Amino acid sequence: MDRFDPSDINIMGACGLGASFIDRPFTKIAELPCLSRGVHFLLPDIRNIIEVGNQYTRVVKINDDGKVTDSQESEKCAGGSGRVLQVFANVLGVGMEELGPLSEQSDRPAKFTTSCAVFLETEAISRVAEGIPASDIINGLHHTLTTKIAGMAKRLKISGDCAMTGGGAMDSGLTRTIENELGLKLHVPDQFMLASAIGAALIAAERGG
Repeated sequence: MDRFDPSDINIMGACGLGASFIDRPFTKIAELPCLSRGVHFLLPDIRNIIEVGNQYTRVVKINDDGKVTDSQESEKCAGGSGRVLQVFANVLGVGMEELGPLSEQSDRPAKFTTSCAVFLETEAISRVAEGIPASDIINGLHHTLTTKIAGMAKRLKISGDCAMTGGGAMDSGLTRTIENELGLKLHVPDQFMLASAIGAALIAAERGG
């Protein structure tokens, strides 16, 4: 991509927590419309979205125009979001990119008694002390997260292929577990971390035009 001067930008749109750090005029847009618009741009044939982000996990249904028709959102808690993946990676001393391949080595997921991030971290440390392999610990976390995601997806009666975005989309073990639980195919766009930003840019350009 060619470098550009920020002064060349005539219209700017932003959403989410990062919008508060922008130091120039911009159009503030709600997160869900940005996510749906961005995914529709990246994967025009997809009508369902699972976003596993840093603050929330969302399941969203969109129409043929890329507009939200229904959605479910987890509580604002690390245990219900992709942040808990980073917490476990830190406990186990591995990188986020290692979680998926690591979990694929497991055939006996560790059991967790809570979905709260604070207590999950404590339980993860306990499992390590008990000598449970890291692969089984990560696999168990994937199943815990998937239970929450599957509950939201089933309430929305999700069917057909689905896009997956947010930082959780880089975890192949999590995507595989969700696919197996819901019996659907997940598509991870190349710009899975930028879907909402792309949507914000498109919406801002349309409004500015």
